[in-house]
Amino acid sequence: MTTVLLSTFALRRLTEQARAQEGLAESEELYRELFERVFTSIPGDSIHSVGFGAFRLPRDYSTRMARLYPEERLFASPLEERSGIVSYTPAVEEEVIGFCRENLRERVPEGRLFAY
Repeated sequence: MTTVLLSTFALRRLTEQARAQEGLAESEELYRELFERVFTSIPGDSIHSVGFGAFRLPRDYSTRMARLYPEERLFASPLEERSGIVSYTPAVEEEVIGFCRENLRERVPEGRLFAY
């Protein structure tokens, strides 16, 4: 019995991790597309600074949005609630912020990037 429970638990965790990786890869592609659109539309010398951060919403607002837009890919990401705020898991948040910073550094001087 214990082996089956551990195997079920392990399978569930592996499934969650695979979904998280798929969601992360999809998020990275969406961010790449966003950066490309923004930086081809706005001349680089007219950008004062770029602020970026992790996706965060109050729980109630997030719940309403998920109900209104059940097919929205954003809500398929590995999100969790902490202190009434829905956001990426800490590990995913760190990866997304790092990805954004690296991609933005190619387009904007480091001194003009502000992560929050």
